Formats: sequence, structure tokens, C-alpha cells
Amino acid sequence: MKHFNYPFLILHFLIFNLLTMKKLTLLFTLLLTVFAGCSDDDNDQAKQENYIKQGWQLASLNINGEDIDISHIPLPELMYFGDQNVCYLAIPDYKSGEWVYTDSRTAWNYEKPDQILNIASLLPVTNYADAVESNRLVLRSYTFNTTGDINTNIKEFHPVAVKIENLKLRLDK
Repeated sequence: MKHFNYPFLILHFLIFNLLTMKKLTLLFTLLLTVFAGCSDDDNDQAKQENYIKQGWQLASLNINGEDIDISHIPLPELMYFGDQNVCYLAIPDYKSGEWVYTDSRTAWNYEKPDQILNIASLLPVTNYADAVESNRLVLRSYTFNTTGDINTNIKEFHPVAVKIENLKLRLDK
């Protein structure tokens, strides 16, 4: 008659099941980590980039907590963010008694985690997107004034229909 080594069989059974359980636990932990790492941030990034991709006109300007009257500017600042990260700008400037516009075609990108909207021709100024919505874009930036102090600039833009003619951005009326 054959003798079975029951302690050995029990030990073998326990070790085999424990190793299998460790593998399953490890697999479960790995899957949980992968799924937990997936979030809506990528969707939010794409959604906000789609909100940005349109024409925008400056609606209000605040410097260091003080609202600046922009009603006297015939055509406040315009921006258009398009596909392939192409941006058109029309920035007004009052020179020699008349309003002139600096038009530029440049690159842009939006970094959601830091809420940074980079516009190449405006660098080194960094624009922080405090609000990115379908009907409102609020950009905050910091610049130095003539005395060397830092200004906090908050610009609110509203969507507008724009057209591009001869690389110049204008309202589409």
C-alpha cells in the first residue's frame, strides 16, 4: 500500500493557491491602477481646446484690480485660434492720433493641467486661462510697467465672428 504524504500535499496545495492568488491579486492591482489612471482630463483638454478654437474679442480689461475703460477703442483686441495651432491676432495701439492694428499670424497651444494658453508672438508673457467656456475666455497675465512694478492683467473675451483677409484678422459683419 502506498503512503501519501498528506502534509506535503497540503503544503503543495497551499503554496500553489497562494502563488495563484498572488498573481490574481497582482493582476487585479495592476488593472485597478490602470483604470484609476484613466480620467476625464484628456476629454476636458479636448473640450476646452474646442472652446478656444474660435474668434474672440476683448470685452473687458482689468489691471491691478482696476477696470479700464475700453469703450473708446473702435475695435478692441481680436484673436482667432484655429486648427493646427495657428492663431491670428489684431492688437490695437493708439499712435499719432489714430488707432492702428498690429496684425500677426502665430502659433498657440493650451496646457490644461497648468491652464496655460501660450501665444508665440506674445511670449515671454504667459497667459493663464482662468475661464475657458464656449461663451467666455478669461486670460490673466503678468507684465512689468514702466517703473518696474508687476502688473496683473485680466482680459475677458467674448466670442465673435471673424474673417481673415490678406493675413489680417477683422470682425465679420
